[in-house]
Amino acid sequence: MTDERIKKLNSQLINTILDGRISSQAKINKLDYIIRVAKGDINACHDTGYSLLSLAKLMGDEKIVQFLEKNGARETEFDKMKTTSFFRKASIEDINKFLKILPDGYELNCYVDLSKRDLIELPDFSKVIVKGFFDCSINQLTSLKGAPKKVTGFFNCNKNQLENLMGASSEVDGDFYCDRNQLITLKGAPVKVGSSFSCVKNMLETLEGAPDEVGMHFHCRYNKLKSFKGKPNKIGGNFYGAIEAVNNINDDFEL
Repeated sequence: MTDERIKKLNSQLINTILDGRISSQAKINKLDYIIRVAKGDINACHDTGYSLLSLAKLMGDEKIVQFLEKNGARETEFDKMKTTSFFRKASIEDINKFLKILPDGYELNCYVDLSKRDLIELPDFSKVIVKGFFDCSINQLTSLKGAPKKVTGFFNCNKNQLENLMGASSEVDGDFYCDRNQLITLKGAPVKVGSSFSCVKNMLETLEGAPDEVGMHFHCRYNKLKSFKGKPNKIGGNFYGAIEAVNNINDDFEL
């Protein structure tokens, strides 16, 4: 059997598990055929980085779990790089199918790179935590609806068509980048950003809606700022204003 044939069969297995249109019994019948007749690998690590058994357990479908275990399925070691590659290459439809089965608050331990995909909306990551970076830059997004509830790495939404940050992750432990959009407000930004925050080259007249706390630097140059009203109450590094760097962040920076 060719490698391409094996890959196709294993892809059919994963798609069967994730198919929300058919019943558990119909899934079992299809899985049984692919495994027994077509010789699909019940223990393959699939494009999502998860084994079939792992996915069935995430879904909470005991019938499928029992079928897989009866046929010798194992929970193979999670493959972080495969999951990272899945988000980079899979269709938005397939990404949404996968995300739909994850429980609320699930920690997705990988990098999510959705940059340069011509996206007009995000897949729905809203119930998961991304333990890595989340990059949706260089798309056609007008909203951040669907962003993860928390990101432990950086969050990058540069070069979209955003007018506000509604829908952005409520917590970002790393840097937050929203440069080169069409922002007229920072409303929707995380309350706290662990590292630096950058909103360079937008259309902001004030900083209302900015995070309350930024762990490192705050960059807001090249906007249309008339005042720095709304600037973070706490900045761990430097404040880089519309024209020049300002080092004393405790002053009132009205222009």
